[in-house]
Amino acid sequence: MDGVPAIIIDPKGDLANLLLTFPGLGGEGFRPWINAEDGSRMGQTPDEFAAARFGGVGAGRLAAGGAGISGVADGGAVGCGRDFAFVGEGMDLLYFDVLDAWSRPGESEGALRARLAEISREARDEAVQVLRAQYARKAAPLEERLRRSEAAVAKEKEQQKDAWIQTAVTVVKNKKHK
Repeated sequence: MDGVPAIIIDPKGDLANLLLTFPGLGGEGFRPWINAEDGSRMGQTPDEFAAARFGGVGAGRLAAGGAGISGVADGGAVGCGRDFAFVGEGMDLLYFDVLDAWSRPGESEGALRARLAEISREARDEAVQVLRAQYARKAAPLEERLRRSEAAVAKEKEQQKDAWIQTAVTVVKNKKHK
């Protein structure tokens, strides 16, 4: 405990025990750290459960393990004026393997799906841009050829229409002269 800042990720959850200091090592010191529902299931109040579970027994275990009771009870090397941030609540995270993405803490499945849909759309749009840039030089001459072909077809249709009109006018003139 040399005062070096650290962020510790502890999936098992046992390193957080180093942060616990219990003045006097009595049951009342353990009260904030117990699960009150466990005591209720055993028909005990939270204080009774803490005293029965940890009171006095913890001191005996620490003494037997060689830990100095006074050091632990008074805060010892662990508590020496250090600031600790500990989150001990469990959380449910969802994982989507296709995008290798995890949900955020507290994020609902619907919100995760919406966020992943947005990520997917952005990835798709980026891939389309890459493909367009890659094939733009090949596509430009083809598009120009298509434009010229369409213009030629439009011109031929116009000429054909003019030819029909001219033929109709000629037929009408010939009928009048007969």
